[in-house]
Amino acid sequence: MPCFCPICDREYDPETVRRCLGCGWDLTPLPGSPRSPLYRAFLDKQQQQIHWAIKLWVRDRVGREYRQEYGDRASQTDPIEAIARLEAKIDRLDRVLEEARRERSQIKQQLQQLLATFDRSSFDEIKAQLSQISQYFTPKIEADEPENPYPSSEVGIDYTELLNLLAAGEWQQADEMTRSLMLTAGDRQGKGYLNCEDLEYFPSMDLGTLDWAWQAYSHGRFGLRVQRTVWQEVGGDYTVFCDRVGWRDRDNWLYYDEVDFSLEAPPGHLPIFAWQQRACYGKGEVTAAELLEAAIARFND
Repeated sequence: MPCFCPICDREYDPETVRRCLGCGWDLTPLPGSPRSPLYRAFLDKQQQQIHWAIKLWVRDRVGREYRQEYGDRASQTDPIEAIARLEAKIDRLDRVLEEARRERSQIKQQLQQLLATFDRSSFDEIKAQLSQISQYFTPKIEADEPENPYPSSEVGIDYTELLNLLAAGEWQQADEMTRSLMLTAGDRQGKGYLNCEDLEYFPSMDLGTLDWAWQAYSHGRFGLRVQRTVWQEVGGDYTVFCDRVGWRDRDNWLYYDEVDFSLEAPPGHLPIFAWQQRACYGKGEVTAAELLEAAIARFND
């Protein structure tokens, strides 16, 4: 009985075909019986991968069809860039909505406290409570964020393979590729690591693209800006930072092979560029804390 590829909808024979001839998707049957925990675990992971794979497949098809129709003019208004800009706007709206939900919860708690203490509070105490609540109604005026150039490089790097790994949820391979791409962008392949001065002069567009890619494909869980937020919250204490992002476990510094390469990891857990063997070690003559601080200091917004 013929089946259809979940990505490109191409018909195939499950008895003879193990990889889609249209898009290259792995069609190998999932292990175990449909009722087994192993089967369900693989199915859940595959559903996430299928979601991102379809997204990339559609984007690739749209781009190719557009270029075939418009030829040289396609580069001037590439629909893939337009799609990426819309996705970036959606991500920003999601963050705004999440912030609004948090503020709504805080307002609700404040009102409940106010009502609970109204009868036994003095006028000054009630006034103080109302003052705290009023801050949430003060309009916030923010400058429009620049739309992320997807993907962009000042030094001619192609980030397509990294984006494909992130889209497929291959977090460890994406992390390793991120380090390699950073060495390439910083022109330090021979040395094998970046120091603080290298990070100070690291191409801004490439650093922004790497951060955007990690945030976009992890739904805001990973990325340099996420790490910067945690770093600021702990006052620049590297030990506490490692506890927060999961680079230390009960006072034990993690080795790289102990890293949690999944979306279950704490916020800011990835990417790892400040160390390679163990979280308490740096690279070359520079400590991991110094490298981390030098990189996240580049984000001033």
